[in-house]
Order: sequence, then structure tokens, then C-alpha cells
Amino acid sequence: MGQKLQNKEQKEDLRLTIGEQFKYKKMDYIAGWFYKGIDFINTSNSKLAFVTTNSIFQGEQVAFIWQPVLYKMEIEFAYTSFKWGNSAANNAGVTVAIVGLANKNNASYQKYIFDETLVRQTVTHINPYLASGEDILVESSNSPINRLPKMVFGSMPRDGGHLIISDLNERNKIVEGNPDLEPFIKRYIGSEEYIKDKPRYVFWLNKEEYQTVQNNSLLGLRIKGVAQARMSSPAKSTQDAAKTPYAFVQKGEWDEAYSTFKQSGADEFVQLLVPRVSSESRDYVPMGFVGEDTIISDSAMAVYNAPVYLLGLLMSRLHMTWLRAIGGKLETRYRYSAGLVYNTFPVPELSTKRKNQIEEQVFEILDLREELGGTLAELYHRDTMPQALREAHQVLDSIVERAYKETPFTSDEERLSHLLKRYKKMKEQS
Repeated sequence: MGQKLQNKEQKEDLRLTIGEQFKYKKMDYIAGWFYKGIDFINTSNSKLAFVTTNSIFQGEQVAFIWQPVLYKMEIEFAYTSFKWGNSAANNAGVTVAIVGLANKNNASYQKYIFDETLVRQTVTHINPYLASGEDILVESSNSPINRLPKMVFGSMPRDGGHLIISDLNERNKIVEGNPDLEPFIKRYIGSEEYIKDKPRYVFWLNKEEYQTVQNNSLLGLRIKGVAQARMSSPAKSTQDAAKTPYAFVQKGEWDEAYSTFKQSGADEFVQLLVPRVSSESRDYVPMGFVGEDTIISDSAMAVYNAPVYLLGLLMSRLHMTWLRAIGGKLETRYRYSAGLVYNTFPVPELSTKRKNQIEEQVFEILDLREELGGTLAELYHRDTMPQALREAHQVLDSIVERAYKETPFTSDEERLSHLLKRYKKMKEQS
């Protein structure tokens, strides 16, 4: 049971079992059973194994749960994430993993990792990410420790749906009857809209712009609806935002970024969009740039005024390996976060030549996407990804990886081990 679904009694169970010195409030309920089991086998020759929700091997919970465990225990074997159902009428179909633990003094030298096809890998150590390698725990950071530009949530309206325009047809009908509103309508793109090419639209106004069209009857009805929705919210901050119903409650630092762009004299306002959730059926999470006519929603992450080479770093196989191992997941889908994935991703010093090489290959990939056509969901599915696009990504992978290591990596396990070592060094220097 996840941390947000636990009642007071279950939280109290964890407090009594795990102790207040640890962040038990942020742990899944299964963590309590792990700690009880560890107490039992700590002074004996016993070993234990659990079928468990896979979330305790992903995301921020890894550091909370496993740091105390690893003082006394080792992981002897692991079956990585797989979907598990049963014959019950309301089959939950949860995603689980299986892990075996032993006292360090009683652990076998050889450890085994099994994937969902039951292929066995023999290793000497299994870390809490259920991969081969030493126990380096990645902790969420509020700011980049890798010198990358800041990544933020996209913009959130909290408008009761009144600022949102559902699709292109509705947008065109509004503009046809209200041409004065067209300058204040922008594309509104989140993770799903971007990947499936189903854009919505949104009214986007500041105070001065609103004053020029405040007498428009259609807009007036929508603004009234926003104010009413915000006033009915239990959150005081949302109620306060009813005073400015024409504007989003949270703009994800868009205003500051756009002001910086205007002052810079740059040709275009570049926004890098990274989906917060993406299917595990993709080897590469589709990411890309959107222009000034688009607002990134809070279902995606944004880097404003982003350099082109940054997209290349984030689309690389190295970064995908980091995301799969370090980021939390929704079931088996990849979940991207700034604090845990982006801010902690190890990045070496990049020469101007290397950045230029990365940028050239990024443009090659973007051109290929446009040439091939179709949605990003179609282009990036593992089984149907066009060979030309896959090869273009592999070229990018090679360019990026040469900045990390002179000789090629032989596996994703080696990539992760290398990145964790770099993370450890980067953290020590930050």
C-alpha cells in the first residue's frame, strides 16, 4: 500500500516498526514487513524473501528504506518488475518484484538477478535498484547538482476547466465568432497531448491583455466560471487566485523565463518539454522543443530557454538508463521528475565541439521525425520504431557516451554502474 493510501493506524504501524528516526511517513506499507523480517533474521542463519510492490526499488523511497537495511543485510536474489494478477473478481494487476535478503555474515557470494523472461544474471552484488553494482543511493535534490539549467513543472490553471479549450474544432469556433480573442489563445500541451499529438488550447492572458478584452461576453462567462471554481476550493491559495481569474495559478516560472528571452534578443523562445509519464514500451522517451505559441502544462516538465544540446543529453541512452533505474514509476511506466532524475543526472564537462556534435544530431533526429510523420507514440514504440530513427538515436548515444568514457559501454548495467560512481563523486563535490 502506497504512502498516500495509508490511514492513521497504518502510519502508526510503520512508526512503531521502523522508528521515528527514519522517514516512515514516506514509505510504502510493505517496508514495515521488511523491517520486521530483518529483525528476525539479524541474529540467526535465516533468510527471507518477499513478493513486494516494485515502488520500494524506485524513486525517493530507495534512500529512505534501504539505507538502514544495508548496514546489516545483502540482497541475495531479485526478480525485477513484472505484472502480477490473480483470479479475484476485482483483479488489481499490480506491478511487483521478488527479493531475497540475508544477513551479511550469512550471504552467498554469488547473487542472481532474474528478468521478467526468467533469464538469470550471476553477479557479486545487487544494489537496491535491483541491478548489479555497489550500494550508492540517489537522493532527490531541489536544484541541479550537475550545472544544468533549471527544470520546473509546466503551468497549472486550477480553473475548473474554464480556461481550457478542448480541441482544434472548439478553438476555431471560438475564433470565428470572437476574432479579438485569437491573440490570447495558445496551444496547451502536456505529456499525453505531446506524445499522441492531440493538442488542447488555453486562454493565456496577463492583466493588461485581459483589460483589452474583458468586455467580451464569451470570455466573461469563462472568467466568471474560473472565479467560482477557485472560490469553492478548500485551498486558501486557490481562493486567493480568484482575484485574478484570467490568469493561471501556477505558471511554472514562465513569466520570468519569457522576460529573460525578451531581454536576450534571441530569435525565438525555446521551451524543452519532457513528459512526466511515458510508456515502458519505448526505448527512448519522446522529448522535444515547443515554441512561443505553446504553453507546457503541469503534466509535463519544462526547461525554458534551453540549449539544444540539452535535449540530446536527455534523449541519450545514458539518461534513459538513469531514468529507468532511479526514477519512480506508475505501474511499469516511466515517471520523470526534476528532483530525482534530472537534477541528479551526472554530466561531465562538455567541450564546445562536443556540444556542437550533439546539437547537429539532435537536429537530425527532429528532421527525421518530421519527415517520417506520425505521432511520437507511433514513432517511438519499441516494436514499430523506424530503423532510420533508431539509428539516428544510436549515433546520438555514441556521441554522448564518448564524453563519459573513451571505450564503448557493453551493457546498461555498466552504464548504470558508471553513472552511479559519477553521481557519488558529483555529490561529494557539490
